[in-house]
Amino acid sequence: MVRNLVWSLVQVGLGRRSSDDFAAELEAQRCEFLNEPAPAQGLYLAQVGYNEYPLA
Repeated sequence: MVRNLVWSLVQVGLGRRSSDDFAAELEAQRCEFLNEPAPAQGLYLAQVGYNEYPLA
């Protein structure tokens, strides 16, 4: 999913697709992207953050 989102945003940034097209993909029920996912090289999880919730 992340690779699809990243590559769609790259395509919008390069002017190959419109932001409206990207918004329509996100709103689709099946969330099917019209492009291939971004290459896997260089994508990694750098940090995970959690908010503390008060105890009730």
